[in-house]
Amino acid sequence: VVVGAWATWCAPCREQLAWLERLAERLAHRSDVEVVTVNVERTNASLLPFLGEQDLALPVLLGGDALLDDGLAGVPTVWIVAPDGRIRRQLEGFAAGGEESLVAALAEIEAVAGAAPPASDRP
Repeated sequence: VVVGAWATWCAPCREQLAWLERLAERLAHRSDVEVVTVNVERTNASLLPFLGEQDLALPVLLGGDALLDDGLAGVPTVWIVAPDGRIRRQLEGFAAGGEESLVAALAEIEAVAGAAPPASDRP
């Protein structure tokens, strides 16, 4: 699982959402990998209008403000979570830069998920 924590008021988060969508598109053939986001805002006051303006295909989980209460240093943050639930990698912050980051994340995800065949190849 790839989890991206973000907020509407965070400009780098907005860039990262586009990056996460590209990542999800590249991983769409894998039934064993999911990309989700979690919004860390305490209310939905700015989230709902933001989502209404965006063409965001990724799932957005609510209640992420608890992450801030539990010590999340800031957003954006991305976690790559192994099948056993352990955080394999935590990426804090986001710098636009595109394909190098995407390729590195894909390699890490492939290492965590293993070389599972695409869903269409499974019985």
